Amino acid sequence: MKAYTGDQPFIFVSYAHADREIVYQIIELLQNNGYHVWYDEGLHIGNDWRDELANKIQFCRAFIFMQSSASIKSAFCKDEIYAADSEMKERMNNNISDEDSLPFLTVRLDESDVSGGLRMILNSKQKVNGVNASAKEIIQQLISSSKLDACRDQFRYVEGVNWGPERSGYYFDDCPDHRVLNSVIDNPIYGDERHFLSIDNPLQSEDDHLYTVIPGNIYTVQIIYNNDARPNTNASGKGIADKVKVSVKLPDKLTANKLEILQADISSANTEHRNIWDQIALFCPFDAVVEYIPASGKIYNYGKLNNTGLSTELFSTGDYLGFNKVSGKVPAGLQFSGRIVFDFQVKAIRQVFFERTVSVDKKNYSNRISVRPGDILTFRIKIKNNHYNDIGYVTFRDELPEGLEYIPDTTILYAIPNVTGRKLCDAITKNGINTGLFGEGVSGVIQYKAKISEDISTSCELVSKSHLWFNPIKEYNYDSPEHRRKPVLDKAVDMHSETTCYVHV
Repeated sequence: MKAYTGDQPFIFVSYAHADREIVYQIIELLQNNGYHVWYDEGLHIGNDWRDELANKIQFCRAFIFMQSSASIKSAFCKDEIYAADSEMKERMNNNISDEDSLPFLTVRLDESDVSGGLRMILNSKQKVNGVNASAKEIIQQLISSSKLDACRDQFRYVEGVNWGPERSGYYFDDCPDHRVLNSVIDNPIYGDERHFLSIDNPLQSEDDHLYTVIPGNIYTVQIIYNNDARPNTNASGKGIADKVKVSVKLPDKLTANKLEILQADISSANTEHRNIWDQIALFCPFDAVVEYIPASGKIYNYGKLNNTGLSTELFSTGDYLGFNKVSGKVPAGLQFSGRIVFDFQVKAIRQVFFERTVSVDKKNYSNRISVRPGDILTFRIKIKNNHYNDIGYVTFRDELPEGLEYIPDTTILYAIPNVTGRKLCDAITKNGINTGLFGEGVSGVIQYKAKISEDISTSCELVSKSHLWFNPIKEYNYDSPEHRRKPVLDKAVDMHSETTCYVHV
């Protein structure tokens, strides 16, 4: 049992060493249930232990005080309690969150009571009654409170430890006489078939099912399948698995520093377990999207289906498997096994940069300037597609207030491939101008002129506004390799930017 040392949210446990027998049981059960727990056995030799304690309390996501006759007398526990209470109030004062930003729980291990300032603090915190209770009973109360959920790695707690349903497995040299999928634990090619989902060459933690992915990279997923019945049962049909189908749950987005689940399911109509699954936790240090690489899904086996492409139904209702054809029938024996392979790319979530500025001298551009009646102004609208994909139907429309008049035939677009400028129609102040598609990373500038009315007789502010509409492109559909790609659009985005002209008469 080790104190948590990672960078995920963790629980700080304050206790007296005289109570370590019961406290260590509680900590171990918390860890076994997926909670990240730090306690002072995690102090590093040679470090200033007071500094490390203060650091751990400052950055913990939950605090548990194990109250007993020994801990309420401990000067160290008192210091930790005061520090945790101060940290909780500091977070509240800084509007980081509500009290849940640092849940403070007290577990009463005996009938001891507190007094003075310590009592004022502890009486305001949630209590768990552990008097004459077992460690398991205390854990049940802690978990049911839900106050510690932020410190729990939810990924770990699926039946069968990331795969399911739980099954003891068979040995390769002693296969069963009935149909069963992916249940041999010593397959000479695949190893433990219950872990049938993997990613090639990612950054992998000590946990075989936890992977770090980085935006910009492409990753290859592999799913193996095997009917473990004895091959001699095929002739009678007793060993042939029917309606075998594979489906994948691929997350659309990754939230920075939070685990997201990639899951593969294999189902059948007549095997020992009708549905089996395996999971991988994806960890990304940045907000990102996950995109399937079109046409990358394929099946590889020893039959005629080898190197056959799979449809995108793999990610919804599922694709049927087979040997020589997609029949859903998988005979028994390693020679009829296979694997599913597909690629996905991780792309950072970024934003479209959009800015409107104005100049009276064509040199100094700002969103606020001083002007005089009769001045001719140059408006410049900048866009850069920092989105994670292309954006389409990019449309600009400007609103000019009374006293500011658009000058016809002055609207010009500067963007690849028109780096020297392309003259546009005069619709920018009317219905708007659709400039088409901006690829990922592409910049553009629209520029036009307007005049301050000569009739303005008093000082005033003229506020003008630019609107930008576009549709993010989620993916492209390909009818065939020869056909032009067709975009699948996401919902439209509306952005706007303003400039202010101070008119001095």
